[in-house]
Amino acid sequence: LHDRLMEQVRAEQRQPARRPRRWLPAVAVVCVLLLAFLAFGRTWLGTDDPLQDLLADPQAATAALAPAAADPAASGRLTWRDETAALEVRGLAPTSEDRVYQVWYIALDQPPVSGETFTVAADGSATIALTAPGGLANYTLVAITEEPTGGSSAPTTPVLLAGEL
Repeated sequence: LHDRLMEQVRAEQRQPARRPRRWLPAVAVVCVLLLAFLAFGRTWLGTDDPLQDLLADPQAATAALAPAAADPAASGRLTWRDETAALEVRGLAPTSEDRVYQVWYIALDQPPVSGETFTVAADGSATIALTAPGGLANYTLVAITEEPTGGSSAPTTPVLLAGEL
């Protein structure tokens, strides 16, 4: 018995000692950073909504859209930076199923260029992305009218909101 125990002790002494796991703290740090990014990354990088990011961007340009006499309670704001633009409207009356609001891009001495169509929520508000043909820099004014569903090639009703760029 003694010989067997001594043989086992000698065998254990010949085996190399286990190395400490020096990489374990690095893995722990990476895990903590990953969890922090997942928890707070939206705050650091912005939201999942590019329109909301644009509207919150202090470097973005804005233009107020003033109401026409037909609907003095309406208001709007156009916000843009580079080629990205957003339109916010408030106080427009909800349209019937066969009517929409339409954006018009206007350049000096040119006919209005047809833009996006949209509807508003029950409270008269909407926020939509805009893509002006050729970019907003080609226009001096943005206007909104009420048009038949599908939009029109030229305005068919009076302007409800308008703003200079």
